[in-house]
Amino acid sequence: MQMGMNSEIMFIIAAKVVSYNLNNSISELKNNGDISIYPMPIQDQFTVNYDLNSTGAVNINLYTMQGALVSNLTSKVMTSGKHSDKFYLPTQLSAGNYILSIESKSGISSRKILIK
Repeated sequence: MQMGMNSEIMFIIAAKVVSYNLNNSISELKNNGDISIYPMPIQDQFTVNYDLNSTGAVNINLYTMQGALVSNLTSKVMTSGKHSDKFYLPTQLSAGNYILSIESKSGISSRKILIK
């Protein structure tokens, strides 16, 4: 389990990432078109395209499928609108499935990724 922004706890249920808001509401995180990641599978460098609804603090994190934080790829204040960022994978990562999460004051969006 990981504490996210907005007093939420993130964990895995039946291979789906969900968030638990401390106000006792549970919701599945969206795996929709607001995040695109390429190339897939990822070998060392990858690009993340995403759209922010509002200006504010943004964290882009990499989690194991069990919900453990692997790496904080970036933490910065960003403006609203479309963004494209390039990242390098941490060198100690094993091949397999991971969750990339973009957390902002508007909410949390995630995408399952495959590391080769």
